[in-house]
Amino acid sequence: MGIFGWSYPPGAANDPFAPYNEQEQPNIESIKEAWPDANGLYQVYRQTYKNTACGPTIGFLVNYIEVIPPDGMSDVGGEIERAKWFYNDELMQFGTWKVMEEQGIYVSGVSVSSIVEGSEAEVPAIEIDIDPYTQDPEELVKAFDAAVRSVDKQADMLFRGKRR
Repeated sequence: MGIFGWSYPPGAANDPFAPYNEQEQPNIESIKEAWPDANGLYQVYRQTYKNTACGPTIGFLVNYIEVIPPDGMSDVGGEIERAKWFYNDELMQFGTWKVMEEQGIYVSGVSVSSIVEGSEAEVPAIEIDIDPYTQDPEELVKAFDAAVRSVDKQADMLFRGKRR
């Protein structure tokens, strides 16, 4: 028995599925709450694009599990966690929030940038880190909206400067 009056059942200390040994898993709850009118990453992009004059490029840093098949020389394969930026129409492949949750996909960043139409100018990306464990949805929306406004303003200034 432990000093606090309880102890693990025999063998339970090494059981990763025991409730007291489970680690909190990263999730997309804060993203779902931040954009309740969207049903996935692609809709967040489309809603932002349609409602912003500069037509921003929206990217998400998506974390997912890649399954590595055996290489033929051995039976060794496995799973590797990957993180990769996906932008605009690429976001369609992740489907709905439900699909992302079922596949264990989560997001650890969002990026907002823009290419100024009719020129070679572009507004550099503003990246926002997302903590997939504890992110406050309201703070995420505030940071995202501020980034969109900043990129839109910069794109407008570049566009006006190119027209003269």
